[in-house]
Amino acid sequence: MSGIVLAVVVTASWLQPYSLHLNLPEGQKATSSVYVELADLQLGGMPMGVSGNAHANLVCEVTGGDEDKKQTEVNLSFEDVKAFFNDAEQAPPKMPPLVVTADEHGRVIKYGGASTESALDILASGGAPLQLLVAAMALPQLPAKPVNVGDEWEEVVTQPTPFGVDAETTYEGKLVEVADGRAKLEYQVTGDLPAFQ
Repeated sequence: MSGIVLAVVVTASWLQPYSLHLNLPEGQKATSSVYVELADLQLGGMPMGVSGNAHANLVCEVTGGDEDKKQTEVNLSFEDVKAFFNDAEQAPPKMPPLVVTADEHGRVIKYGGASTESALDILASGGAPLQLLVAAMALPQLPAKPVNVGDEWEEVVTQPTPFGVDAETTYEGKLVEVADGRAKLEYQVTGDLPAFQ
């Protein structure tokens, strides 16, 4: 499980469950290292016997939102992308930023900013659709119901992708602690990628 600390609106009194919501101030920025690996690529259900991987630094910046609609807009950009496809180093194209708009619980409402053509150049990024994978993991899925410290939750969410098809993603989370209006979570993300034509 990955750990994340985020600002939350804590609606709770002593020993009652916490109601978790994204509360990310505009201009907040964080950088993390991302590694994805392709075990095999299938075409028409047939394994192709190929492998690949990509490593990049992901920069997440809160660029705005709509308080009335309880939405947050986050710009995801990639730096220092290194990719290999069948052990051959690739020259990944510069990936345009991906703008994600999410609701107060982290559910993606829409994508913008990315060019579908460059986002779909999966061979240049080691055979792994880096933007799609990172978009699913960039924001945690917070539970709609209040939770106590130590509580775990699981949600299966069908969300849009930057490529015009939906993907099913499973989020498993745990509230580790709450201090000074911030929650520390552990969570794991798994997903089924949509079929690429």
